[in-house]
Amino acid sequence: MVAQRDREASGLSITMTNTTSSTAPITDGNIQGNDGSSSGEGLVRALTMKDGIGVTVGVIIGSGIFASPGQVLGNVGSTGLALVVWVAGAMLALCSSLVYCELGPAVPAAGGDRDYILLAFGPRAAFAYTFTMFFVIKSGSQGILSITFARYLMAMLYPDDDSLLTPEADGDTRVKLAAIAAVLVFTALNCAGVKDSSAVQNVLTVLKAGLL
Repeated sequence: MVAQRDREASGLSITMTNTTSSTAPITDGNIQGNDGSSSGEGLVRALTMKDGIGVTVGVIIGSGIFASPGQVLGNVGSTGLALVVWVAGAMLALCSSLVYCELGPAVPAAGGDRDYILLAFGPRAAFAYTFTMFFVIKSGSQGILSITFARYLMAMLYPDDDSLLTPEADGDTRVKLAAIAAVLVFTALNCAGVKDSSAVQNVLTVLKAGLL
């Protein structure tokens, strides 16, 4: 199936080849065909502006802020240099955010990075990115996030156990089990629906902002 979308972006016409269903447009529940017909299936616009803000802020305030400051400070040797590193990182993050602000409206497809790579480098590169993202990048980052969450949770539940405050705590059985449970719980929440997962995301965003 080949679907073409012509969209003016910086004076250029972008033509997309729909190789998978991930490039389906986001509508109010319907996928619009080339002839204007509706299939009755699609990605529903279920998130509100509040949910969008919660997701964005929650992503920006990553869990790394609770785990990496000590390592950064230990490597640079001073508080001033540590702040310089954080500012430099913030500038890089701002640049990448501005790139996505341009790409989002120019390529209005649900595949995200995969669709951008598909347009720029072709289907092989897009497949390689998707494969790597699923089996390496996302799975690894989720592992780090779950371990970080579990360490803080166990430190709260066992305040007298100083071993949970050391780097070796990552191998603690309690931490591992809590991390696995966290992955399973949040996976179930995401499977339950967009509304449920976004509500939890909003609560966690408020908690993270409060802890800062």
